[in-house]
Amino acid sequence: MKNLAVELQISVVLLCQLSSESEGEAPTMANIGDTGINEQVSDLVLFLHLSDNKKPGSATDLIIAKQRDKEQIMLNKKMEKNMNAMEIVAEDILNVYDDFINSIWDNILYHIKNEKIVINNLNDEFKNIKLSQNSWGVYVFHIKPKIEITEYEDLLQIWQKDHNDSLIKYIPQAYKGMFKPLKKDKLHCFYVGKSQDLLQRIREHINLDISNSTYALKLSEHKKLLEVAVFEYSYFILTDKNPKEELKDSMNFLLEIIEKKLRKELKPIIGKQ
Repeated sequence: MKNLAVELQISVVLLCQLSSESEGEAPTMANIGDTGINEQVSDLVLFLHLSDNKKPGSATDLIIAKQRDKEQIMLNKKMEKNMNAMEIVAEDILNVYDDFINSIWDNILYHIKNEKIVINNLNDEFKNIKLSQNSWGVYVFHIKPKIEITEYEDLLQIWQKDHNDSLIKYIPQAYKGMFKPLKKDKLHCFYVGKSQDLLQRIREHINLDISNSTYALKLSEHKKLLEVAVFEYSYFILTDKNPKEELKDSMNFLLEIIEKKLRKELKPIIGKQ
């Protein structure tokens, strides 16, 4: 198994049941001896130990008995009903993501709230913008109405219909439950998104060539709304270089968490399909 992991450059996880001698006691490396697994070639050995299995909600120890070149450590986790080992590991992974996001959150909000770019020309907007095609990050579109929009139905009339009152197809819909009266000359969060190519994605939202996309704002088609509102956008770049292929899934997951947190805080008017 060790040779397989090295040759294919993948992680191999082996599960084993410990001997009955370990019942009631915190497991140690000695308990692996009778399982047929050679712990000497393992890079990482984990044990789950429920110290009091008769008490609901008791603490579960995630014991890292072996971590190559590291000392043994113990993490205490609260065991919920029917919570399994994979859920415990997943929770730890999410905590790592959350810790990282919290460390850069103020910086994200600063860029989103203080570095807005006004959309003056739908066709020439990107001549001077400094964004590479490999920029991974999140973006926000903001709306500043020139008139009061007090009712949800009024927003639909100017968002979903063109000059001839025909329905504009394939556009993200407005959240009815999130709608609040839009005050004149006040900036509101309109839309929140993420992308692995910020330049292209923002271009698509402003002036989209693909007419049947359900994920783009396509502001150039909303002439009715553009007459009564000014749009701005801002963004935060997580990285301006394409990550290694094996890191892309993790990076995309990180973007999804940041996007979700931004939506929760900024409460955009328009939702994703």
